Amino acid sequence: MWSQPASELQGPNPSAVQIKGRVINGTNGAPAAAEKLELIRPGQQMTVLHTLENPGTNFRFPPAERVAVPFLIRATYQGETYVTVIPPVAERQDEAQLVQVFDSGARDEDLNIMPGLEILNEEQGLRINLVYSVENASNPPRTYAGDQFIIRVPETAKVTGCRLAHQSSRMPAPFTCNVQDGAISVPKGFRPGSSQLTVQLEQSSREYRDPEASYPFKVVVWKPEKAKPEMENEKAVEELNIRGLGPALKVDYDGRPVVYNLPDDSFHYANPLQSDYNPVFKNATITIVSVLGVIAILFLAFSLLSSFRIQVKRNR
Repeated sequence: MWSQPASELQGPNPSAVQIKGRVINGTNGAPAAAEKLELIRPGQQMTVLHTLENPGTNFRFPPAERVAVPFLIRATYQGETYVTVIPPVAERQDEAQLVQVFDSGARDEDLNIMPGLEILNEEQGLRINLVYSVENASNPPRTYAGDQFIIRVPETAKVTGCRLAHQSSRMPAPFTCNVQDGAISVPKGFRPGSSQLTVQLEQSSREYRDPEASYPFKVVVWKPEKAKPEMENEKAVEELNIRGLGPALKVDYDGRPVVYNLPDDSFHYANPLQSDYNPVFKNATITIVSVLGVIAILFLAFSLLSSFRIQVKRNR
C-alpha cells in the first residue's frame, strides 16, 4: 500500500522561510532588475545566506532558517547597494518583500549636510568620530553617486573605520576608506532620504586640528563631560544640550582649521559593549539584539541634529 512521505504529512517546515518579492526603481516607479541580491543575517559578522545573480525584477531565495534577528536583503544596482530590513516577525517574513533601488544623478545642491564631531579623551590619546548627517532631498529621488563626497582628515590621525547607515535600516555598514593627500573620497553613495556617515580616527596627541573647515559650523560633543575641549581659531561658540548626547557646542568656522585641546586627565573608558568579552550578554541572540538597539539609539541621537541641516552647505 502506497503512503505519503513523512515530510509531506508534516507540511511546511515552520522553522524555515523562503524570502520572496520584487524590485522597483524608486526614481520612476518601474520594475527594476538588480545586478545582484543577497540575503543576509546580521550579527557580529554579516552572514550572507544566499546570493542571486541577475535575478530579474521578481526574486525568490532558497529557504533559510527563522531566527530572532532580522533578515537583510542587499541589492546591487548601478554599482550602488541598497539594504532592505525584514523584521523577525513571521507574518512580515512570509509576505512579498518590496526592494527599492534608485537611479544615480543627485547633485551637490540636493544634499543637506549636518557635520558633527565627537571627541573621546582616552588614556592612550584621542578617538575622534567624524559624523555627517546627510539628507538627499533630490526630486525625483536619485542616489548621490560614490566617490564625490570628500572629507579632509589630519595627517596626525589614523583612520580606523568608516560606516554608512540609512534611515531605512539604521544599521551601519562598514566600508573601506583610503586616505590620499589628506582626504577621503567616500566610495559609497547617498540614497534618497537621511543617511549617517561616520569616519573613525585615532591619534596619540590630545590636540586635534580639524582640517575640514568648509562648513559654516559643526556640532561638537566630547567624553567624559568634564574633559571639555579648549579651542583655537573658532569664530563663535554656542552651548547646547542635546537629549541623548548631553552637553554639546555649536562651533562656527570661518574657513580656518579649528584646534581642539583636551586635558591630559579625565579619561573616557570604552563602552563594555565594545570589549572582547562582556559577561552581561552571554547569549548570542541577546547580544545581537542589544547591539542593534544601541545602533538604533545612536542613529536617532544624531538625527536630533537634523534641525540644523537645512542651514548647512559646504563652502566650495
